[in-house]
Amino acid sequence: AVVSTQSERETVQFSCWGTTTTTSWRWGWLPVIMVAFLIKEKCGCCLKNVSFGQKFFECSKCNLIIHEKCFKTSEAEIINSNFYCHQCKLLILKRYNPFRELVNHDDYENDPLTIKMSQILEQCQKYSVCEFNSTLSTNLEKYGGSLFQNIDGNKSNFDCLITELERLKHKFPIIGIAETNIQSEESSVYSIANYNSFYKSANENKCKGSGVALYIHVCLNAEMNNDLSIVTPNIESIFVTINHSPKPIYVGVIYRPPSGSPENFLSELTSIVEKLPKNNVHLMGDFNINLHNQKRKKYRLRLCVDTTA
Repeated sequence: AVVSTQSERETVQFSCWGTTTTTSWRWGWLPVIMVAFLIKEKCGCCLKNVSFGQKFFECSKCNLIIHEKCFKTSEAEIINSNFYCHQCKLLILKRYNPFRELVNHDDYENDPLTIKMSQILEQCQKYSVCEFNSTLSTNLEKYGGSLFQNIDGNKSNFDCLITELERLKHKFPIIGIAETNIQSEESSVYSIANYNSFYKSANENKCKGSGVALYIHVCLNAEMNNDLSIVTPNIESIFVTINHSPKPIYVGVIYRPPSGSPENFLSELTSIVEKLPKNNVHLMGDFNINLHNQKRKKYRLRLCVDTTA
């Protein structure tokens, strides 16, 4: 409360729930005279007052108030489970984290693995080539890492991939690509120095948007895993087994053709995952499912369960 003295009159001003009340009185034995003024919040979209009882959103960054009924008109958006106005949303990086609400729930029983996965997804960052070389290269040299690229056709973009790899200071031991648009017998044309290549042919019925491959550094002893490598109208996969002590490592690329059925894709993905061991598995790929689209919520849940089981 802010108190200001004006001769014999005291003025007290306080704020509560978006309103400001000013109360004045004169000291003495006379009846108290009170005058109150309510300063109401205004909607940042329609500029009308937000009345008591009306539902509204408040921007998590600038605290702008928006009527619930003005939500669509205001072009505001809910990002990472928080509400942002049309201006602040441009400053927020969208993150896909299906574990956020689970971990933050009051009844959640702490699972170290789930918490760790949530933290990793919350801390993902974008890096320029210079930032990548200066910030991450040291750690990657120690822990390895893998690189995935939807190449959109070897014939048109393979040289660009080689150029980008040359710009990176760290040499990834594992490189996965999708949409090669070639058959496996053509793979010898697309070599990378000091890497062994493994290709799964593109779907014969498609001229583009098909074909997956893996490049494994020669320092790793890898062999094709044909049991897990399949091509159907709904899913394309390629897996290699890296003979590593004490246990082998399974590395795979998964690609979902947009023309295929999402339901069938998830069913076939489940069949692949069930054949994999519980540990030492590295999956990468392009699932062609917008994980930020709430209408795809059932696919998001299945994808989360299938790939973390």
